[in-house]
Amino acid sequence: MLTRRPEVWEKEITAYTQGSSWESKGDMVGRLNVVSSKAQDVVSDADVVIICSPAHTKNEILAEIKPYLKRGALIGTIFGQGAFDLQAMHILGKENILERNLTIFSLQYVPFICKAITYGKDINIIGPKKHLYVTSYPIDRVHYVCQVMTNCYFIPTVPIPSFLNLTLCPSN
Repeated sequence: MLTRRPEVWEKEITAYTQGSSWESKGDMVGRLNVVSSKAQDVVSDADVVIICSPAHTKNEILAEIKPYLKRGALIGTIFGQGAFDLQAMHILGKENILERNLTIFSLQYVPFICKAITYGKDINIIGPKKHLYVTSYPIDRVHYVCQVMTNCYFIPTVPIPSFLNLTLCPSN
């Protein structure tokens, strides 16, 4: 995990599901292998890079991770407002994306709403979505990205045809 505050993150994050539609799944524990404020420590070996931040911070993050992206990696964002595809093309470079076989993707909405209990340690899952929607560049990889996101979040993922669908989405 790439973060500005690595010192506040525990090695394990607990997600409590009580009261959510996932209550039957029980509480979940995730283990963080690497937590650092240095992109090289986190991104160099990553097959999937998910940026979860406001739209105005994504250019800075993309520039920071660019030198360390693994060939063939998926680079995406949760909640794809703000023309993420154009940001990625501008910062990473269209030719670089194609030469390094990178895939840019974005989810239309967040997979679930969470409330932090103790920052960096535990959360309550409040509202998991029933479906996720994703698009990609190049678009011919959208079904592959759907499979990866379904496996990451355990939520069925549906392809959408364009980043424009996300950019014009009236949300948040």
